[in-house]
Amino acid sequence: MLGGQSVDVENDGKEISREMLDYIYEHKTSALIEASMMAGAVLGGADEEQTALIEKAASAIGMAFSDPGRYPGCHKYQPGTGKTGSQ
Repeated sequence: MLGGQSVDVENDGKEISREMLDYIYEHKTSALIEASMMAGAVLGGADEEQTALIEKAASAIGMAFSDPGRYPGCHKYQPGTGKTGSQ
């Protein structure tokens, strides 16, 4: 997560490539969600194959959360709040 954060801070206010943005998303939000879900899987007794599936799903969830524009229909605007939320 520190790698993603350092790249994010280092490039604050600069235009960055799609690849760099994906790196930031993958190494910040996705990493946090992956760690949380994988810890739950391991503590719940998941085997290696199940843990790998959880890791893959968590990564996708993290990317969808980080970049809702890439996944239309995942998020919606909540009038009056200035925020978005999951449907």
